[in-house]
Amino acid sequence: MSSSIAIPKRKNKQLERASESTSVGSSSSSYQQSSYGSFEAASPQSASKTRRPSLMSASFSKAEHTVVNVGDAEFPRLITCVKASQGFDWNQEMFLPSYADFHFDDLERRQDPVEDIVVTDEEVKNMFPSS
Repeated sequence: MSSSIAIPKRKNKQLERASESTSVGSSSSSYQQSSYGSFEAASPQSASKTRRPSLMSASFSKAEHTVVNVGDAEFPRLITCVKASQGFDWNQEMFLPSYADFHFDDLERRQDPVEDIVVTDEEVKNMFPSS
């Protein structure tokens, strides 16, 4: 016993093109090749929208490195250590070989710069709009 189900027609021609498929055969095997519709350019309405400024801190895109010479003056051997990257202060000693005699005491005791973030009332309203 079988029954039929009515399948509604698609309203968008682009969707029709995306669902078309053709069967391609060869002497040894056959496969299906789908042809997808091309995407149309963005409407002028969406192009006029401006992208909001990033809320990510500048420290995420900033990278600082320290170059250490573990060789001598005649034959320098430079090793680059990551100092700060991706918002983190990295332990520089883990990038150096164990035989390198380089002291990081002055780097551990340094004062981190203090950056003041000043936000106006208008900027706060833009960040947290009332619905």
